[in-house]
Amino acid sequence: MNDFILVEKLLDYGLKNELMTIDDVVVVRNELWRFLRIECDLDDVVSEPSDDDIYDLLGAFVDNRKDTLKLEYEIESFQAELMSKLMPRNSEINQRFWALHKESPEKATAYFYELSNRSAYIRMDRVKNNVSWTSIGTFGDLDITINLSKPEKSPKEIAMMKEAKPSVYPKCLLCVENAGYGGNIKHPARQNHRLVKMNLAGEDWYFQYSPYVYYNEHAIVLCKDHRNMKIDKNTFVRLCDFVDLLPHYFVGSNADLHTVGGSILTHDHYQAGNYEMPMMRAREVSKYNTSRYPMVDISVLEWPLSVVKLSSSDRESLIELADNILTSWIEYSDLDYDLISHTDQRHNTVTPIMRMKNGAYELYLALRNNRHTLEHPSGLFHPHEEHHHIKRENIGLIEVMGLAVLPGRLVAETNQLMDMLVASGGYKAGMFDFSPDLIKHDQWVASLGEAIKDLISDEQALSEFFDDEIGKKFELALIDSGVFKENYKGVLKFLEEGCLL
Repeated sequence: MNDFILVEKLLDYGLKNELMTIDDVVVVRNELWRFLRIECDLDDVVSEPSDDDIYDLLGAFVDNRKDTLKLEYEIESFQAELMSKLMPRNSEINQRFWALHKESPEKATAYFYELSNRSAYIRMDRVKNNVSWTSIGTFGDLDITINLSKPEKSPKEIAMMKEAKPSVYPKCLLCVENAGYGGNIKHPARQNHRLVKMNLAGEDWYFQYSPYVYYNEHAIVLCKDHRNMKIDKNTFVRLCDFVDLLPHYFVGSNADLHTVGGSILTHDHYQAGNYEMPMMRAREVSKYNTSRYPMVDISVLEWPLSVVKLSSSDRESLIELADNILTSWIEYSDLDYDLISHTDQRHNTVTPIMRMKNGAYELYLALRNNRHTLEHPSGLFHPHEEHHHIKRENIGLIEVMGLAVLPGRLVAETNQLMDMLVASGGYKAGMFDFSPDLIKHDQWVASLGEAIKDLISDEQALSEFFDDEIGKKFELALIDSGVFKENYKGVLKFLEEGCLL
């Protein structure tokens, strides 16, 4: 299909999906023609309504350029540029978002989320490739996701990345300068990316959606300034401000120390979404009030990590108590649990998560410590080595709440090992010795040997069995990350002795 017809289809898509209005068609057509370097008599152009899937339509443009668009980053940039021509300016999006917000916060986020989808900024064609299931755990259901949505680099692209100079603009993937940025071999294209500006604790912050959706309406909230992550009293103020603006969303921050934090510690940011995480459904093993903070309910969760939950309709009391817990925790040590707050550096911090429920603020504080030891060089309160074949990455904000984001390699690896198990009639010692991708799973599969024997003849049952076992491994990785493990007395001792509540 020639480019002229494809442009008309794209214009029709933009109108139907409210990315533009009929008054924009002439200008947008001209911009698309100029970008594609095409031109003709408009009377010769066949106008066709578009019922095409947007990703099929974008793919058709790429098919017409097979000789010039060969690398994934070039294709991404080309497609993002096409979609950017249809999109409103950032100022228009902000005006509409806040106008809808006056009607209801839900209408505002629904508008912006739909825009982020319809503009192909959120690549739902890739997100749908993720493999997800629910695993029944000791502490309740856990959400498991194997991430297949990020495109893999080709060998040529990997080689080019090694040769490319370090990117200095934007400074990181979370900087506001990403909006509209064309991308390069080391930095994704973001021409169709837009931001909503909001005020949090008197500062300019920005609201966007994640292009790689791990849960419903997965959003990112980022500081205008490129500055390091920092958890302090102002964090709790900002989280309250955010749920005041969008009370149907939760919002949380990764911890601000390596090993227990997220992958980006150099830009202050939060993650949010319209979703109830498994941790939020956890049972409370202790709940009480204190004379110092009578308006705040304090509880400890039955959860693999050590989590304190604060609930109150009194915002200021909740913030004051949260700050008390944070500052006390930073200095707290308990040798009974091998918990040391400082060596040559600080080790204690928290992973905070906030939501509104029934008109009250709920703040979850996961107690974290990032100390490394000779026995556990990756981290004492980090997934231990026996679980690294499944999960070796940091337990960040999303995992703390009970949603596993596991590496894409697991799909091919588990399929391959299941095929080998079926072919050999069960586990045999040494069967993975000559498979560099599977040898790391050997001890794990050996421990499951007897259970596997009964499932060899039922492919579906065997697959579900491994899903369950992967879920159990994730739960064990979470337990490793808990500072007091399953001993809730340790948390209560800290609250009573360390915080002087």
